[in-house]
Parts: sequence; C-alpha cells; structure tokens
Amino acid sequence: STSFYYVTEEVTGDKNYSKS
Repeated sequence: STSFYYVTEEVTGDKNYSKS
C-alpha cells in the first residue's frame, strides 16, 4: 500500500492510484 500505481497489491489488495 505504499506504491502509487493503477494496480492492486497482491499482498494487501489495496488499490493504489498514481498520484498525478
């Protein structure tokens, strides 16, 4: 959950959207 990408973490399953 610390990454900013349009992908879902396979670990936590949190959606991280790119900060733009």
